[in-house]
Amino acid sequence: MTPTWHSYKSLERLTPKEREVLALLRLGQSTLGIGARLGIERSTVQRHIAAMMLKSQVHSRAELLKALEKEE
Repeated sequence: MTPTWHSYKSLERLTPKEREVLALLRLGQSTLGIGARLGIERSTVQRHIAAMMLKSQVHSRAELLKALEKEE
């Protein structure tokens, strides 16, 4: 069985910056908007999102947000 977001408690494994990105993503911010708000490049935001998706073993932003809702 492949570990999932829930069995790992992946939220606890996120870096502080990933948590910031995730908080803004939950508010509906775009990649460009998140980058502007945090003062980082759009590509850096994309890397943070990709890392969170890898840690949670999901394949889209929608799945990432859905998994987070189930964890809380």
